Amino acid sequence: MHKAIANVLKMTLGLGMVFCFSGNPIHASDTSNISVDANQSIRKTDHVANGYLAGLRKNTISDQSLVNNLKPQTFTQPSQSVDGKANEHVPDGTFTDIVPISKAAGSKVVVRFMDMFHGFPYEFSSNAEYAAKIKEIVTQIKNNGNQDQVYAYEIANEPQNGPYPFRSVKDENSFMPYWNAAYKAVKEADPNAKIVGPSFSTFGDGSSMWYFLKYAQKDKTLPDYLCWHVWNYKNFSGNITHLHNEEKALGIKHIPVFINEYSDYQEQAVPGWEAHYIQIFENNTDVAGANMAYWFQPGRLCNLLTYKSEPNGGYWFYKWYADMDGEMVKADNVDHPDKTADNANGGGMSDDYADPQVGTVASLNNDNSLTVLLGGKSGDTNVKVNGLSADKFGSEVSVEAEESPWYGADTAVKVPTQLFTGNLKVNNGSVTVPVKDMKLASGYRLVIKKATSTTGTDQINYSKPDTSMGIYKEAEDADSITGAHMVYGSYASGGEFERSDGTNAKLTFKVNAPQDGQYAFNLGYGNGNISGQDATEKVSINNQSETVNLPFTGNGTGSANNRPNGNVSGKGYSIDATVQDSTLSGNYIPLTLTIGNRVVKKIASAVPLKKDENTITLEQGQNSAEIDFIQLLPLSTPTPTPTPNPVVPSNNSSSSSSSSSSSSSSSSSSSSITPEPNKPKKPSVPKSAAKVGSAVYATKRVNMYKHVNFKKSQRIATYAKQKRISRPMFIVTGYARSNGGALRYKVRDINHHSKTYGKRGYITANRKYIVNAYYKSTPKKKQITVINPKGVNAYKNKNLTKQVKHYKKGSHLRVKKLVKWNLTTRYQLTNGYYVTANKSFIIQGNY
Repeated sequence: MHKAIANVLKMTLGLGMVFCFSGNPIHASDTSNISVDANQSIRKTDHVANGYLAGLRKNTISDQSLVNNLKPQTFTQPSQSVDGKANEHVPDGTFTDIVPISKAAGSKVVVRFMDMFHGFPYEFSSNAEYAAKIKEIVTQIKNNGNQDQVYAYEIANEPQNGPYPFRSVKDENSFMPYWNAAYKAVKEADPNAKIVGPSFSTFGDGSSMWYFLKYAQKDKTLPDYLCWHVWNYKNFSGNITHLHNEEKALGIKHIPVFINEYSDYQEQAVPGWEAHYIQIFENNTDVAGANMAYWFQPGRLCNLLTYKSEPNGGYWFYKWYADMDGEMVKADNVDHPDKTADNANGGGMSDDYADPQVGTVASLNNDNSLTVLLGGKSGDTNVKVNGLSADKFGSEVSVEAEESPWYGADTAVKVPTQLFTGNLKVNNGSVTVPVKDMKLASGYRLVIKKATSTTGTDQINYSKPDTSMGIYKEAEDADSITGAHMVYGSYASGGEFERSDGTNAKLTFKVNAPQDGQYAFNLGYGNGNISGQDATEKVSINNQSETVNLPFTGNGTGSANNRPNGNVSGKGYSIDATVQDSTLSGNYIPLTLTIGNRVVKKIASAVPLKKDENTITLEQGQNSAEIDFIQLLPLSTPTPTPTPNPVVPSNNSSSSSSSSSSSSSSSSSSSSITPEPNKPKKPSVPKSAAKVGSAVYATKRVNMYKHVNFKKSQRIATYAKQKRISRPMFIVTGYARSNGGALRYKVRDINHHSKTYGKRGYITANRKYIVNAYYKSTPKKKQITVINPKGVNAYKNKNLTKQVKHYKKGSHLRVKKLVKWNLTTRYQLTNGYYVTANKSFIIQGNY
């Protein structure tokens, strides 16, 4: 076998595209519970988040229906360049270029004027020249009869970063002369035109917006829509509250909000991440519209289309969003406390590390069906839908669940995957739908409607698993990872990949083959090391190994901002001519990693696998390649998987399994249940142990190990004893016991900005070393002290949304009670507000 592998490993096929991304939040896999109230309307369904910055270019989208199907509300596109040359920022993508496409889709355009200048920061000349050019463009649009295609004119973009910055936010003579000149130029050319601005790069602490509103009110140049960028959805509701307070204090009638850029580049188009942004905009009725940001190539609907203009997983999620009509109804408000940002970005240091929530929106549609979109967390989720009226939904509903998987921005997804269909009885106007094994990056849709035929019981029929991708394992899901850490990114399959810490990265996969036979072996990787040299990887299959060459795929700059599908300089917009085109199991899978282009390489045309378990290892050799996934495709057709029997969910509580035992024990039950397959025996765990999905931290020096039996040679990382506010934190992902019976926590490192971030392994569960990161009790004297140097925020809601106050270090706070929130806790203060009970931020007592 060694010789056979050696021969076939030399046969290679590659395809690749440039892209970039960086780290993002951790995710836990505990069960989530969300609720939807069909009776509580939020707003008319206008798809406010269905907008795209630089989403169009002339002649780049192959089929107009791809645009029309999304029912886009707005596009933000540049005006023509000031010097008459091709627009540098979006070639062939000016308002004039794309207005036929936008018009055919029934959408309108926000015309961005600052993109008429070259470079960024913009090569701005003077206020007078700018105003004259604006007046000329608006007049031309009006004379051409296209003014009805303009949603608004954007006369600034990121003024804090431009050539016209607020040198001091209190300096009225800094930005305002520019703003006033541009504003008056638009209104002189078209008095009825709408203006959006000031388009700050972030809301921040609100001070820039305060002075802008104050000066614009005095000068009578307030915009029709207030605008800023949103890179972190956590504090958006707090931004809106802050804005309301500023407007009230200044005596300004509330101005609608238009978000011209949303979602960070490692989140872009990923269904799971975008679910959160859609929710915050739909839940805030101040928002009139929002455009996804432009990070990579223009003209691809912000990466909802592959470089071949094909729908990917993100496209289908937004298509589902577009298909919602009628009224948006209340779904659980969502927070993402694990997203880290500095205070200047309006996010603040994360108060919670272990509690990402499911993003969800819902609509009561015109055909009396209910649609629920969700995503953004791995594990199981129970969706409880209340308010199902008998006239619209009857006594029994049908339900269908689908998944829109994320294999990366440049991987086509032909159609979403159906997960299950079934019927559920309506109890007091409610049903609970269990969605099992959600993936962090995927998006999900539930459609609930009155059953056309009733069964008299709760019954869900799970669809046959899709085997078209063969044996497909993400690198981050390897059974053992040493010398590497996980990084998030929108161009990676599953939104994640593994990056070497230095020189000894090793990934071990346990893969179960359906039968003995030959399998094609594909590897997703990127190699953009600074030296520009090829990398090597020792690939072993069942202890038979061969060294594989992984050619250099990047530009060697180490830049985190390379443009996917660009040329080697990182500045181009056309597909690199050196890129080879190929297909993999019917899907195009060119992806990218932070430093290098991402490629899919067939490292073996045929390798032998035995039925059931096989061991595959990848060991770093020369230089460093970043690993995204492995795939093994059978060269012969395996025995089809039998269609499973229906499964009976529990519909009487938030738990989907609470009634399974009683249902299965009754021989007269009208429902059939598929028994779970045999699982390994779980280790005994005391009640005092931290729960899976919760956060713990180390009070003393601890080590992380590769295996449950601790050996110095298998040590992954060492964590020194730290001060309380800096103690290393981990998410508990499982339990194990050593040969000697000692309990271990299987954990993931969540220490952001550290070299160990993302590492996974085993640590001691000894409470002398590892304790819960959150308080579990109310202090005896009902007082806490803020100890974190950055302070803590207080919120109106227990899920830490709608910020209302900020407490500095040293503040003493009176506590009313401890409140549980999923696997974390909060303290409700005597003023009714909530603060985190994370021990890195507060301490019980008066200090």
